Amino acid sequence: MSAYSNNQREVVTLFNRQPWRLSIASNKNQDKQAVPPGIRIRLEDGTLVSEVSTHREIVMGRKPRDRDPNVTIQLDEYHGYQNGVSRYHAMIAVINGYLALRDLDSINGTLLNGQRCVKLNSYMLRSGDVITLGQMKLTIEFMDEAPSIQ
Repeated sequence: MSAYSNNQREVVTLFNRQPWRLSIASNKNQDKQAVPPGIRIRLEDGTLVSEVSTHREIVMGRKPRDRDPNVTIQLDEYHGYQNGVSRYHAMIAVINGYLALRDLDSINGTLLNGQRCVKLNSYMLRSGDVITLGQMKLTIEFMDEAPSIQ
């Protein structure tokens, strides 16, 4: 079976973009780990950017315009604009039982551990992975408990 199916519940539309389908193929040989209840995101120098729950999609980017939907993690105060972060740069969500990263068709691209992510494809995340949004490097740490403040 192809990674692309006709199952309508897998079709997602985000921020007035064209519908796209989940692209993580289910592979029974992969060792499945439970999705953490929360993640911690740090800058390259160790500065804590945010602690967020994984029960909803996490959208990373810069402050949107007044008429646009909000982002979960705003990177403006960490020089997001100067580092080439798009308004809606990347998303972290639970897909097929995994915590996954997806580039949201950003201008300057997304890297996962130094490898370029294909736009709108999903990549499984592990604790300690380094995500690069434009020129901004962020480290993802899995948390054992959901953060108390959202």
